[in-house]
Order: sequence, then structure tokens, then C-alpha cells
Amino acid sequence: MSPPAGLRRDGEAWKRVEHEVALIIADARLRIDRSDEGLSSTDVHAVRVACKRLRALWRMLEPALGASTTRPAERALRDAAKELAGQRQAAVLVQTLLRLGRKATKRKDRRLAAELAERLTLALGGPAAGSTPGPLMRTVFEEQSWALAALPRSPSAEDLLLGILHGALRARKSGRRAKRAGEAVLWHRCRRWVKYEHYQLGLALRPKGALRHRQRRLERLGTLLGQHQDGFDLEQQLAGSDAALRLPESAARVLDVWRCAGDTDRLLTCVRRAQQRLLKRIEGRFDILYGGRRGDLEAALREAFARS
Repeated sequence: MSPPAGLRRDGEAWKRVEHEVALIIADARLRIDRSDEGLSSTDVHAVRVACKRLRALWRMLEPALGASTTRPAERALRDAAKELAGQRQAAVLVQTLLRLGRKATKRKDRRLAAELAERLTLALGGPAAGSTPGPLMRTVFEEQSWALAALPRSPSAEDLLLGILHGALRARKSGRRAKRAGEAVLWHRCRRWVKYEHYQLGLALRPKGALRHRQRRLERLGTLLGQHQDGFDLEQQLAGSDAALRLPESAARVLDVWRCAGDTDRLLTCVRRAQQRLLKRIEGRFDILYGGRRGDLEAALREAFARS
């Protein structure tokens, strides 16, 4: 892959990234520092998004600086985010059920989805319940600042854009594999790279024109892929598999009782129908962003970068 042409503002490009990262770290640390009584659900979401944006940064730097430089900090973010996973994943199950209920065509399906969502909400302590950050989360953002300060060199504009191109091609590859195989887990992998590209564009550039249009499309595709993953997780939970999620004990008990009480098969059928409809939309949007030849994708991104 050759470097994109027309980009010579190396110092300006990295200064912008440093500024954006400093804001992300400062906001996350502020939310954690004031969390003596626990993070609100809004704060949990914001801190987890901060972890994802910083992971996207390290993935963007990896092609230029090497995995030995970037992976330790990226893995530290992954491990810290896991400390907040249980409460957040249970809250997402509730949101998925509510969305399912709104879109269900049959009254009984709407009632079942709303009833299970209400039970889970009560088990979690209400819609505003949050989590207490663990020891990794309390230190990880300060450690990120040190890791960035210790980089062997300041990345150039070409380094940043090659990293974005690398991620875009990973998204293209994983999505094409998912379409061929029809496996949900491959779409989940594609989602990660789609989100990374979306975050990376915001970190490295001020997207405008065609690039801004692409960023909006990435955001929408990432949202649809997230809904697909949430639906898959709900399907697994209704089917009795708890391997995918780290749910709080109270929420796990609600699901155990629900499965024993019946009507699970009906709700499962409703979830699977919704997943099939959602997948058609995902494939259409994926083709718009990542269809065609690899060289065409590289050329389109390179041209958009040069104009931004």
C-alpha cells in the first residue's frame, strides 16, 4: 500500500491527534474521579467509548510503529473496559428488548419484550443504575498519557493515514467473509474495524466533503452492526447460553426464571426475524462503503484525505 499523496502537514496532523486524545483522557478521568458513589449509566457508556476511541488510536499507529509499541497500551484499555462490562451489557439487553418491542408486529411479542425489559430494569436497580470502576479503570487513562509520551517518534500524517487505510481494508475483509459465511461473529469483528475507522477519522482529520460523508455512513453502519451484535447476545441469553456476557447476578437470575416460565421460544422467533431484517440493511450499507475492488477503496480514501 503506497502512502497517500498531497499530505505534508506532519506536525499539524499529530498535534491535532494529541489535542483530541488529551480531551478524551481528561473527560474520562474527570468522570472516574467523581465516581465515589459509582459511575452513572451515562458515565459508564462515556468511559467505555473513550476506551474504544483510544484503542482505535493505537490500532491506527500500529502499522507505522509496530505491535510491540502499540499493543500493550491497547490491551490495557481492553482489560480496563471489561471491569464495566457486566452492568453495561445488561443495560444494552434492556435497550434491545425495548427496540424489539417497538418494531414487533404482533401485540403478544410487544408485550413479552416489554415485560422482560421491565424485569431486567428492576433487577439492575432502575434505568439510571451504574457501576463502580475497578482498579484497572482508575489508572488506565493516566497510563495512556505516559504511553503516548514515550512513543519512539511523532507519527507523520502518512503514518496516520496508512493506519486508517489498513483498518478500512480489515473491515472490508472481515465483512466480505461474514457475507460469504453468514456467521454473526464475523460481523462482530467487522463492526470493530468499522468503528475504528470512524473514530480514527475524527482523531486524525477534520473530515469535510466526501470524507465527512463517509464518516457519517460509517457511524450509521457501526450503529446497525451494534444492534445486530446486541440482538445476537439477546438471542444467546434467551437460548440459555451465558458464555458471551458477564451479566450481574440479579439480571442472570431474571433470565433463568424467564426461561423456565415459558414463552421463550416465541420471543426467540421474534428476535431471529428482526436479525434477518437487520442483516439485509447491514449488507446494503457495507457494500456502499466497502464494495468494489481493494484498489478502488484505497484510491477513494486517498483522494478524500488529500482534500481534507
